[in-house]
Amino acid sequence: MRIRVVAGLVLGLTLGAAPLKAQAAAGSPRAVAERVLGALASRNAAAFGRDMHPEAMAAFKSGVVRGLAQVTAAEDKAEVEKFFQGDEKFDRLSAMPPDRFFTAYMGGVFQRMREEGNVRVNYAVLGEVPEGNSQVHVVYRGRITAGDQTLSDVDILTLRRSPGGWKALLSGELRALAGPGGITE
Repeated sequence: MRIRVVAGLVLGLTLGAAPLKAQAAAGSPRAVAERVLGALASRNAAAFGRDMHPEAMAAFKSGVVRGLAQVTAAEDKAEVEKFFQGDEKFDRLSAMPPDRFFTAYMGGVFQRMREEGNVRVNYAVLGEVPEGNSQVHVVYRGRITAGDQTLSDVDILTLRRSPGGWKALLSGELRALAGPGGITE
């Protein structure tokens, strides 16, 4: 059961991958996907956030902040602060820049994953599917092992061209956390 919870965090909330055998050209969608997915595998929130699309992070923050507005109990506010790694007091979370907010949030996700114990994550990029000139879907396989149990799944990481180069969009599960109308693609 524990592996399914961890697998849900890894494959559901986030993305993951290991380097390819052939080196991707620097700055290419595949290279960016390798960095993003490698950051997930190493549970590195700062590296994970660096290659995420800025508009997606802003919309994510907006949706999560709307949800946090419903939190009123002091104990619940303290839990939220703890989840965000103590980066800000509860009442100041909405003032954080979107990239810092997203990185702090993912830091909380990754911390919970680490608390689950010895879980190994292995990812491999399988291919790319371009959609026009400004969007690429990278297909990858994730394998999560905890003890003698292994779960494998194939998923897609979508990248969109931005002024700063190719940037990853958020998974459906992360978009859903932002609530209705929070993030559109």
